[in-house]
Amino acid sequence: DEFKPLLAKMWHYAIDRKMYGPIPATDLKKLWDEKKIHDNTLVWQKSSPDNWKKIKRQLLLKKYLLAPRSEVLSESDDDAPPPPPAENLPNALSITEEARKTKEALQSKQPITRGGQQQEQNADGSSSSSSSS
Repeated sequence: DEFKPLLAKMWHYAIDRKMYGPIPATDLKKLWDEKKIHDNTLVWQKSSPDNWKKIKRQLLLKKYLLAPRSEVLSESDDDAPPPPPAENLPNALSITEEARKTKEALQSKQPITRGGQQQEQNADGSSSSSSSS
């Protein structure tokens, strides 16, 4: 909650006299973690009455950037839904099994069977289908 005021603002930053933004504080954190911005990078946000300031002079922002990623959450993370239940996801096992069968068939040069249809590999690498009964 300490960082909520920062997270509600959009920020601009400058590198080599070129301005970037507006971006959320979470993106500034990514840039900081990737070492693309540093203490002397100039930042600005609209509600600031001051001009551009170096990150090292924006104490709350600097604290946010230095905090471990696990300790800082964006506002959107607070409202994020949980992951969907597994029964609503595609059956990864059947997809993996299908891929395994296809790989084995290609390696053994046997026809590939999918959904009751036999697919044969042509010399040019394309496949043709024929219905099996």
